[in-house]
Amino acid sequence: DVDLGTSVPVGTNTLKIYDSTGRSLGSGVAAPANYLLVFIVTNAGEQPVAAAAKIRLYDDPGGPPPSAPSISTLSFADSDATADEVAGVVSWHLSVGSDWGFTTSLAMWFAEDAVGTNGFKVLGSIGVGATQAAIPADTKREGRTWLLVYAENPYGQSSAAVATVLDDLGWTGETITSTTLTSTSTTTTTTT
Repeated sequence: DVDLGTSVPVGTNTLKIYDSTGRSLGSGVAAPANYLLVFIVTNAGEQPVAAAAKIRLYDDPGGPPPSAPSISTLSFADSDATADEVAGVVSWHLSVGSDWGFTTSLAMWFAEDAVGTNGFKVLGSIGVGATQAAIPADTKREGRTWLLVYAENPYGQSSAAVATVLDDLGWTGETITSTTLTSTSTTTTTTT
């Protein structure tokens, strides 16, 4: 058995991580570890972090579903000029110091409001750590005016989401004025 943080002999292809192993990054660091990094060490030294193998940690809590995703900003710009259809890239920034250890994926929904009323899933199984996802061409929004991102794990989906107005380039309906709260800012948007 090998302890985390120690050298592992060449040829080793397994490493046991026991239940009692914490995810702390050390004293003075509030954020938990979200990745296990594996470095190659030679006589010349240790390879840089950017070149290390990165394995995302999932800390199985035995339930319940995860909390809302820790996303500081969420944005979308429609590239489909047809009314009630959208397409384009949804982008977000992960909040610094977030604990993603209880989340296995993200899911994107369209809904009537920021709390998910009459919503439906558009994209699922978006990898944790991703900062963007593409909504395919000709995706029907079915009158929904909000885009929401939820966190998921094997025990279900978060009850809360991060939301933004779903701008439809071809839509000429009513004006929507919204206030979107994120973990770091408040944004007021008017869409016509």
